[in-house]
Amino acid sequence: GLAGYVRIGLILFGMALVTYYGGKAWFFVKGEGKRKLVEEALKEEQRCLEEIIDFLPDATLVIDKAGKVTAWNRAIEQMTGVKAEEMIGKGNYEYAIPFYGERRPILIDLALLSDDEFLTGHYDDISRQEAILSGEVFVPQTYGGKGAYLWANASRLLDADGNVIGAIESIRDITMRKSLEEALRESEARLKMGMDLAKLVQWEYDVNTGMFTFDNQFYALYGTTAEREGGILMSAENYARKFIPPEESSVVAEGVVEVLASSSIQLEHRIIRADGEERFIVVRGEAVRDQTGCVVKIRGANQDITERKRAEEALRKANMVVENSPVVLLRCKAAPGWPVELVSNNVVQFGYTLDEFLSGKITYSSIVHPLDLGKLIAETEEFSSAGKGQWFQEYRIVTKDGDIRWIIDETVPERNEEGEITHYEGVIIDVTERRKAEEALQESEERLKSILHGSPVPQFVIDGNHKIIYWNKALEEFTGHRSEEMVGTCDHWKAFYPDNQLTLADLLVDRKTEELDAWYSGKWSKSRILDDAYEVTDYFPGLGDDNKWLYFTATLVHDSKGTVIGAVETLQDITELKRAKDRLQEQLHFLQELIDDIPTPVLFRNVSGQYLGCNKAFEEFLGVKKKDIVGKSVYDVHPKEMADFCLASDRDLLDSPETTQVTDATMRDASGAWKEILFYKAGYTTKVAGLKRSSSMEPWRTHSFNDI
Repeated sequence: GLAGYVRIGLILFGMALVTYYGGKAWFFVKGEGKRKLVEEALKEEQRCLEEIIDFLPDATLVIDKAGKVTAWNRAIEQMTGVKAEEMIGKGNYEYAIPFYGERRPILIDLALLSDDEFLTGHYDDISRQEAILSGEVFVPQTYGGKGAYLWANASRLLDADGNVIGAIESIRDITMRKSLEEALRESEARLKMGMDLAKLVQWEYDVNTGMFTFDNQFYALYGTTAEREGGILMSAENYARKFIPPEESSVVAEGVVEVLASSSIQLEHRIIRADGEERFIVVRGEAVRDQTGCVVKIRGANQDITERKRAEEALRKANMVVENSPVVLLRCKAAPGWPVELVSNNVVQFGYTLDEFLSGKITYSSIVHPLDLGKLIAETEEFSSAGKGQWFQEYRIVTKDGDIRWIIDETVPERNEEGEITHYEGVIIDVTERRKAEEALQESEERLKSILHGSPVPQFVIDGNHKIIYWNKALEEFTGHRSEEMVGTCDHWKAFYPDNQLTLADLLVDRKTEELDAWYSGKWSKSRILDDAYEVTDYFPGLGDDNKWLYFTATLVHDSKGTVIGAVETLQDITELKRAKDRLQEQLHFLQELIDDIPTPVLFRNVSGQYLGCNKAFEEFLGVKKKDIVGKSVYDVHPKEMADFCLASDRDLLDSPETTQVTDATMRDASGAWKEILFYKAGYTTKVAGLKRSSSMEPWRTHSFNDI
């Protein structure tokens, strides 16, 4: 009777909730166990590949052929401050904004161009070797506006048929290397005196005055300009009144208390732009303390996360729809065609009405896909004959509009007193999206393999037992050892050493970082990007046709539970860089000797009044050695009156750095005699150290100043 139908309906609905809200879990008969194992292995393989890419020590991004981001690993998150979830799926050069502050093609886009379309406008020393592009560039937007010199490699990604499916770019921070190169060239920069000065601007709050310092880029976020707001300075009260909604003031106040207590802050809140638009920002700040430990300033940066917030809200609503998505309940007669006696209202999701089923106009078998109907009937008869009390089947149905949907059918037979089946009751769940996801998962596995093996950076991966699980094409070409002969072995050392020796990746897998000094004394350091990563620069006398200098990095790879499952190691041939460094060192030595031969005293100071160097004539004039001057301030070297004069004239020169300054003063030489001195002073710049001062001086009058 009706009560029985209601009872059965409630039982089946409960079963449906377990099926649906349990994550749309699959229910398998014994014969389907093998497919589940295959699917789990497929998922685990994908997770392994994703984790390897995510733990690569080099910042890595991948785009598809349409220019949309498909991979954005941890290293690039830390480099740009942009999370993967904010970037995955974005196109229209969104990935260029964290680096350049604007949408524009970058190296990864050039990799997709033909030879005729290839451009070099945005990179220094860009090169192309077959399909691999390499380039270096200074990017001021990285690391929260601190800026960095980046070296990048980019190449196309091909599928198994050789078709272009996207591109990959690996990015490495070479700021330290560039700093060394620039330092070695600094002597040449002192002579040329024409380097450009690079400035990085970020907001700052003075605790004592209660004033913010903003630049135009900051004001642009708020829809205004420094000129419109009366300058770069703004009081905290004025800032809160103009841009912070009243209901958000408590969040900001709590953030200030937090940064004063913990020295750092990260909070999200809404702002109101000058044009009235409401947006979301994330604020990151860091306290600056004086020698007594008191906070005197707070420096930080703001980032517009409005789009991310909107995406999160859309995702929340989508999840709510999914969580409340109903399953369809059915009760059919055990008769040809399976006539429907009971069906839930939500069957309309397939385009059919209740009346069409209950009137007999449509039977359940009539909506089953013709190619699946025969198998469905045979399995139902088999399960019924075997006396099963419940079974699960997966097949296709055709909607009223002709669409094909994959469903999971959970069926319970109803038997009479004689044990004969009179009805079939159950629920059906649309799993079309899951099936598409399975196909996408398989494609993703192939894509991830393509990313790893298609990377232009030589790299290999070992598991927890030191066996090689990946040996990419770039490493094949670099070492001459093929992937098929290396994968599955522990012979990765053979590519680099004549005898069996632990590699950097081996030391990390064995947790033997304390032995790094024994193997690479004075040659290793911890990565500035990843906690579990280490870097080494070493000489390999027997590698290849010529001796090699290699820079290599390694980091641990963890599974989704945080367990170490292996390590990945990447390599870079820096032989030419080392040779260039030696040549630059020789040049530096030559230039110093050249300066020492100048009979006129010559000295160099930075903007803080610290001595950077001098020649022998200056040493003899003061009667001190260069080693006792370099790094000292003018107050350490000269009497206060003379030091004040030096700094004052330096500041005057700063106001007109492109001019040559001529001043005169009286000072004592090494013998204690007073000399009338004429100073010739000019400024010079360097990309690394900033604006500094160089000076030369010669006698204005003789006054027993015979040395000069």
